[in-house]
Amino acid sequence: MEKKIEISVEIDGSIFDQAEAIYDGIGIDVPTAVKMFFIQSVRSNGLPFLPKALDDGEIEYSERLLESVKQMQEGRFVVKTIEELIAMEVDDSQ
Repeated sequence: MEKKIEISVEIDGSIFDQAEAIYDGIGIDVPTAVKMFFIQSVRSNGLPFLPKALDDGEIEYSERLLESVKQMQEGRFVVKTIEELIAMEVDDSQ
């Protein structure tokens, strides 16, 4: 028998009520929704959805972050210390 884990999460009551109403509308309860979230996270090896941004700045940030993750997965990245980055910034300003 597989072990079962019980989790406890604190969340704003209003958010919980809104989410619960959505789940009720599609015929599932909150524990089932949480289980589905975990299963889909494992299947997609990450978040099972693309987080939505609220404004243009956040959208641009999300797109840049996703591009960075893609480049990292493709092995296209360079590791630098913060000191090296600061030195590069100083060199570029001259």
